Amino acid sequence: MLAVESPTIALSGKYCTDVNGISRLLHIYDQAHQYENTDVTLDCQNLQHLDANLVSLLAALDYRLVKEKNVQFKTDFSHLKRKFAFLFHNGFLKDADFNETDPLQQPLQLTQIDVNDEIRFFEFLKGQLMCHKAIAPIDDNLKRQIQSEIIEVHTNIRTHSRSNSPFFACGHHYPAAKILKITLVDLGIGFLTPIRDYLHKIKDQRKIFRDGDAIQWAL
Repeated sequence: MLAVESPTIALSGKYCTDVNGISRLLHIYDQAHQYENTDVTLDCQNLQHLDANLVSLLAALDYRLVKEKNVQFKTDFSHLKRKFAFLFHNGFLKDADFNETDPLQQPLQLTQIDVNDEIRFFEFLKGQLMCHKAIAPIDDNLKRQIQSEIIEVHTNIRTHSRSNSPFFACGHHYPAAKILKITLVDLGIGFLTPIRDYLHKIKDQRKIFRDGDAIQWAL
């Protein structure tokens, strides 16, 4: 009996925290979603760059694929250990043979949080984010503002996502650029439907047809 090889999806080029990078990761999800009850190999040989904080999105997409289609990603760990060790540092990938630590302490650990688990959320917020070395030099008023903004995002996920699935949080410090990127990803219904429902409720006649317009309205 011939062995059936798992389908392969290639990642190439750069995946940054912008519309293009996120759209390309969503396209990988769309490709994998056509399969059922199988592993899908991610070929990362031509991957040049991946923003470490985007593993939140990858973890969310992986969770949904397993739940809905019984599809599991797999990949070549040896290649990623050499070129993208942060995927192990931040907990996205796990390998008992990988014992290397990040000397710069750049990552915030990938954390899966149930929507109503406030304890785990605040463990991420206060135990990782607010005590990260990138936050330490910041003015106290700005620290409080950052914390308040993240709490508001969490509240919006609980209130508006209409999802019982967990959400995923991760971050990464880029010291040379003096940037700390934080990404929270939920598996809810998005902005468009709740905002349309709200506008209908208050009898607002504005028409919103696209997710981008809904986000702009929310801002």
